[in-house]
Amino acid sequence: MRGSLKLFSIYGIPVDINPTWLIAVVIITWSLSTGAYPAFFQMWSPQQYWIAGIVTTFLLFASVLAHELGHSFAALAQGLKVRGITLLLFGGVSRIQGKATRPRNEFLIAFAGPAVSLIIGLVLIVWWIKFHPSHEYMVTPLHGIIFFTGWMNILVAGFNLLPGYPMDGGRVLRSVVWGFTGNTRFASKVALRVGRVVFYLLIGWGVWQIFNG
Repeated sequence: MRGSLKLFSIYGIPVDINPTWLIAVVIITWSLSTGAYPAFFQMWSPQQYWIAGIVTTFLLFASVLAHELGHSFAALAQGLKVRGITLLLFGGVSRIQGKATRPRNEFLIAFAGPAVSLIIGLVLIVWWIKFHPSHEYMVTPLHGIIFFTGWMNILVAGFNLLPGYPMDGGRVLRSVVWGFTGNTRFASKVALRVGRVVFYLLIGWGVWQIFNG
């Protein structure tokens, strides 16, 4: 992607970052270190808040990369080519060359990313539940990092599965309608219309939060 900086390759898939990624690093680190972590874990020192915030931010971007690798590997398994992955301001994109020729293939490619995020999130939350200290003062930054990274992955999976085309959930919906009707054009129309409704609902929810938060 133009203007992006190449980092490395994973199994032949180039991974690069857009300059907006740096903005996201600052915003997320600041929000976690000065807001979320002090609110949840009041027994830590200021240095621990910042360390936890920085580590969590980079783990979240690693999680986004894992999410996009899910899409990319699923595409490769279906015989498609992947030109690369770009990490953006608040997410990422897999540059998949070509389109799925069957609804099953499109479903697998679209669902693979959220599935990876969900698995990561559930594993971390189960770890948190199993090893969470019985006393609040015993909670370390490691526990907090695992807690926040786990829930953020679950939220990423849930958000991406909203049926808002061209998000993952919209592509999943399109593949299901395509599979039932055999008509890709009709499936695309349904996914776009549902996506429009989801978009307006999210806007309405955001406005409601502003005036009632």
